[in-house]
Amino acid sequence: MLAPDVRRPAVFDASTDFLVHRLQIDLSRAAKVEVRVTVEESGATLLVEPSAPFDRDSGEILVACQRHFANFPPNIVIEVHAHEAQGPARVARYPVPHVFERRAGE
Repeated sequence: MLAPDVRRPAVFDASTDFLVHRLQIDLSRAAKVEVRVTVEESGATLLVEPSAPFDRDSGEILVACQRHFANFPPNIVIEVHAHEAQGPARVARYPVPHVFERRAGE
């Protein structure tokens, strides 16, 4: 499980095609959750999921990454925007540098 603002590399070893990140955040009052994936150095947006599925009771968001994401910049930040019925969204940032080990023949 990943905690906000803690840098934790995700390593795709040669045999890994798919990783699931478990992002910890208080969702007890969330009405809607938005997930954004950005490039750490530039802030450029790679992906926005405006209405991500979430389980209010578990306190986590699941985000899947696949090996073909190796084509994207490796230093990504996953932002979770937990919108409540009233007030501003609670934003949590998860810096997750991705490391893709080469497979034989690549």
